[in-house]
Amino acid sequence: MNKLTEAEIEDVANDLGFLLDACATHIIRTQNPESFIDWFKKTAPVFIPNLIGQLPDIEHARQGFLYNMARTIWNKTPLPDNRFRPSPLPKPERNQPCPCGSNLKYKHCCLAAESFEQGIQNLSMLLHVLNQIPAKQFAELPYTYMDLDELSFVARTWMDQGRSKDAVKLLEGLFAHIEKLDARAEYAFDLLLDGYSNLGNTVKKNRLLEKGLQAPDKHLRAAAMQRICCIHSDKGDYPRAWSLFQEIQRLVPNDPSLAHLEVVLLHGQGEHERAAERAKFWIARLSRDNHAENAELIEFLQQSMTDMGSAMLDIVQDNIPALGQLSRLIDAMPAPTSHYQLRPKDGSAGPLLPDARLQKLHTEWEEIFSVFTAEYIGIDWQNARPWLTWLEKNPLAWQSFEVVVELFLALDEGMQPFPGFSQKILLPLMRHSNALLRLILKQNKAEGLRLEWMYLENRNPLRMVSALAQYFEAHDNLKEAVNLMEWLVLTLNPNDNQGMREDLLHHYLRQGRLDAAVNLAEHYPRDMAATQYGHALALLMAGRESEAATTLKQARQDYPEVYKMLINPKPRRPALMEGRVQVGGKDEAWFYREDYLDIWQQSGGLEWLRTQSKG
Repeated sequence: MNKLTEAEIEDVANDLGFLLDACATHIIRTQNPESFIDWFKKTAPVFIPNLIGQLPDIEHARQGFLYNMARTIWNKTPLPDNRFRPSPLPKPERNQPCPCGSNLKYKHCCLAAESFEQGIQNLSMLLHVLNQIPAKQFAELPYTYMDLDELSFVARTWMDQGRSKDAVKLLEGLFAHIEKLDARAEYAFDLLLDGYSNLGNTVKKNRLLEKGLQAPDKHLRAAAMQRICCIHSDKGDYPRAWSLFQEIQRLVPNDPSLAHLEVVLLHGQGEHERAAERAKFWIARLSRDNHAENAELIEFLQQSMTDMGSAMLDIVQDNIPALGQLSRLIDAMPAPTSHYQLRPKDGSAGPLLPDARLQKLHTEWEEIFSVFTAEYIGIDWQNARPWLTWLEKNPLAWQSFEVVVELFLALDEGMQPFPGFSQKILLPLMRHSNALLRLILKQNKAEGLRLEWMYLENRNPLRMVSALAQYFEAHDNLKEAVNLMEWLVLTLNPNDNQGMREDLLHHYLRQGRLDAAVNLAEHYPRDMAATQYGHALALLMAGRESEAATTLKQARQDYPEVYKMLINPKPRRPALMEGRVQVGGKDEAWFYREDYLDIWQQSGGLEWLRTQSKG
């Protein structure tokens, strides 16, 4: 027997897939085992000649293999007339005539080929049967009688093949009657949620979560609660996330998935040391259980202790393989090289002008990337292969601000984040963009010059400076955050079209750089609320109380709600609209108090503020 090459093995696998589809078609049409076995013995050699060619050149050996293969396929095929359950053939007795027709006893003939059935124990014929059924008929399937593990396998396979719509249609029929389902449907429940995410169907995803919360089975309720817990975590609402986590603990205290959820929440909250401690605890506990299904979870927990981003990426790319490919491309990004020209004049660097090659690449990128960007903000990962392949073939594209920033914004605004996502995916793009900008400024002798927002060509690199500053700010690297904010506000874009000055001013206060805070505020006289109130506090902290009182008086006239919110020990939270703030409104005052009350308290400014009530 000759050993097959890798190419031949791939051909055999493809041929076998075609054969199994043909088997499903024949079985659905006839639903007769004798007819199918006769058909199979004649037809299979045509579909899988390479595999048949590996068998000994003995007639009854080949017939025995084909008979046992046909019998195994029949036994694993769900029959429409049997409520999509298999109707297996009885096993031949050892001393009976062999069913293959060799006129030998079964024990002397095809018994030896029974090992074939053991070799394909995980064969799913439901996959091939459902491939023959129109998706519009899925709602009529007898889900109550079907194997849920195999049903989930089919949905998972279709999603991996980019057939999320078909997978969703299949699983929607199952969950039409969630009240009849139990813990066995938990994996299918998660898959349907993932399918809605892949399709960007937030409305249906939320409806399914609501149905999950009302499910009679506690495991399905817990699965819905875990998803909602992660949603609160992604929004930074950790009090609600932890409250829900405790409810899940009470509902399913021994569920191993709690280990994953707890470690993810702690990492997301920045409690990395605590997360490592809990991961160590869970590893010890799960190892004692000695369940094989815990091995993958234990591996995740071990990796999370040193590299949470990679651990989460390994999980996420099971649902979004293209994200793993993108991560590898980002890791392999070439070093920055300048392909832009500047024309410095009168303290301004002017607009960034790409060379012809870069402009051509940007035009191609717009054509291929916009086509495969979904209607919702974000990326259609099911159709990401064309632009990923394009990026792989065009490494020069990484030197284009337009390409890098458009990709960054799609990821940042539309990707469901996970712990380590920013560090693993977004941070390299931000660092690359900022390094590229510094290189271009240096090579064009434009360091220290303005890069004004008014030029559209300059906006993408300025956005990335701001994004990196905010990243450092969110990850408690105040020194780097302030350095970038100063570069942006004091040098590149003094008009501060991106509104970074209020954060910079208050960071100066936290660092005790009072002169810098005062000078910055004076550069923007009669400014927005945060700058005016920050200016008053800076003067007070610098010992210039009289000037502070004067500045506060003007701030109170322009923005009285901020003053009221600051001196109120227990203010009521006003109605807030996501993404919108009313200038001079109570919501603006609430956000200012949330962001900067700590500085007013620690500096003694809050007590002073209350003494100015008659001002």
